[in-house]
Amino acid sequence: MAHTAGKVDLLGEAEASAPVEALELHFPDGLIGYPEWQHFTLEPLAEAPSLALLHCHDVEGLALIVGDPHLWLPDYAFDVSQGDLQALGADDPGVLVPLVILTMEAEPHSVTANMLGPLLINRETGRGRQVIQSQRPYTARHPLAPQGMLLTFPEGLVGAPDWKHFILQWIDEQEGMGVLQSLDAPPLSFPVIDPRQIDPEYRPNLSPEDRQALGTPQDDALLWLCILNIQPDSLLISANLLGPLAVNAAKGLARQVILSGSGYAADHILIERNAESNEVERARPDATR
Repeated sequence: MAHTAGKVDLLGEAEASAPVEALELHFPDGLIGYPEWQHFTLEPLAEAPSLALLHCHDVEGLALIVGDPHLWLPDYAFDVSQGDLQALGADDPGVLVPLVILTMEAEPHSVTANMLGPLLINRETGRGRQVIQSQRPYTARHPLAPQGMLLTFPEGLVGAPDWKHFILQWIDEQEGMGVLQSLDAPPLSFPVIDPRQIDPEYRPNLSPEDRQALGTPQDDALLWLCILNIQPDSLLISANLLGPLAVNAAKGLARQVILSGSGYAADHILIERNAESNEVERARPDATR
């Protein structure tokens, strides 16, 4: 039984002002090759709604980055059998949400998605199942950004002057989320995001020296990114808003800028797990500074 669906909200529709709640999922058969991985929490990223962390409760420190395959393949379709529907507690494949696991490849530098083995989720029952699409022309390592953008940081990053050459590969360009992979120290890579996805009022100021180094007098010609720090073992995600990356995409030049006196934090928390309740908590939208 085949099914095609458009881009989806990972946890269903909700009011814009409502907090996004995590979804507890049970995969009775585990994931392929890992039958013991059965219990998960799906935690969508508010800054990139089509991406999420899939935190495994059966293996300490294990968290997978997953996303909506329609981001990269708008016509993505999947096949399900009656046995799959029964295992998922679904009568109609239309209620199922497909997710694909993303992997950061060190050599060659790339981000890939497992389009061949999507995770099918029934949000109504909280059940999941990984189903191999053997009759579809998909691969387990579908490249998401095979070209990427070559960037040079003439002065390197703060504290790491030798890290000068990177490839920026978008995971979701519309949401401003990608991966910055080092060419000087592979397989070093950083997840990055447009800081305005975190704080719409984010307004970094550049000095004349910064503008000269970037080769542009116009701030509006720049792309802004901040580095995300993801700690799967504690399900902590923070963003370095104090030291954003200013990018002149036209010239392939970039510079890390320290916003001294701005009130921004180098470890602005986006998601954390409450040690007492073990529940996932999000930073308030007004808690940027």
